[in-house]
Amino acid sequence: EEMRHAFTGHYQVVRDVTAIKEALSALVIPRRGPPEEIEMVYQVFSTRRKAPTEPNACVAMEVWSPNKTIAAYSQDCTIRLFKAVEKSEKGGRACRELISVCVDPYRKTKKHTARLVAMGLDNDKIGCLLHVQGGIR
Repeated sequence: EEMRHAFTGHYQVVRDVTAIKEALSALVIPRRGPPEEIEMVYQVFSTRRKAPTEPNACVAMEVWSPNKTIAAYSQDCTIRLFKAVEKSEKGGRACRELISVCVDPYRKTKKHTARLVAMGLDNDKIGCLLHVQGGIR
């Protein structure tokens, strides 16, 4: 049992590092043709409508559940839930945005501006830290 636990613990780290390497390589050298079978999914945001662009940077990313990741973006104060889904026509996997929620409490006023600085989550709640500028009383 101890050996199994050690193996699975190391396997998860190796898998995650491999996924980061594959995603960074794909961003630098775009691949043509079908991707290899791997245990990760990445998405090139420039190919999506309404994709976050600079300076709207991702400030936090957490695992939400198996095959789902939640990411927080600074400038538009959004939290987005992504899911790895199976591609039906080509095989393999794709990354799909399930929902995007704006957490800016001042989005409807011009007197204040907010920027999402950090995000964290536990089993029940998602916590966001915002930097607010403007005339707050």
